[in-house]
Amino acid sequence: MRYIWGAVIILFLMSTPALAAGHLTEASWEDLKFRIINFLLFAGIMIWLLWRRVRDYYVGRRQKIAEDLANLEQEKAEAERRLAEVESHIANLKAEGETILAEYRKQGENIQNAIIARAEATAAQITEQAKFAVDNEAKMAADNLRESVADMVAEACEELLKKQLGKEEHAKLIDKYLNKVVLN
Repeated sequence: MRYIWGAVIILFLMSTPALAAGHLTEASWEDLKFRIINFLLFAGIMIWLLWRRVRDYYVGRRQKIAEDLANLEQEKAEAERRLAEVESHIANLKAEGETILAEYRKQGENIQNAIIARAEATAAQITEQAKFAVDNEAKMAADNLRESVADMVAEACEELLKKQLGKEEHAKLIDKYLNKVVLN
């Protein structure tokens, strides 16, 4: 109804200059009356025909805008959620990197300790082998010395016996030992 009164006011205002000029006669009033009625009928029919489409268009447009806003809110919430995930992932990466570095340091220390333990065990084994070798060498040297001394004593005794024993005494001594060996 607002639109109809608005149209009447616009027609009246458009016809005001013609009325002010004083050129309107009764025929022209009749003509103006038919024109206004014709316009009102045309406007009414156009409004009646187009009102639903225009209203549906704007209602649909309003609903589409509301849906777009809701979708944008959802997308914004999803983007904020993904941003929070990425930020937490970045923070986790930093902590994870520090954890990995600490783990590698610990592994490095363990490997270092294992290498040191193996080196100490190897050094102890080498020391033990060296002691054993020194002991063996000392025993061999002592045995060689004993043999040399025994040989030297035997030779010295032989020389001494040769000088002190005569041929007869020597023969008696050999016979005596042979008898002992045969009897035993």
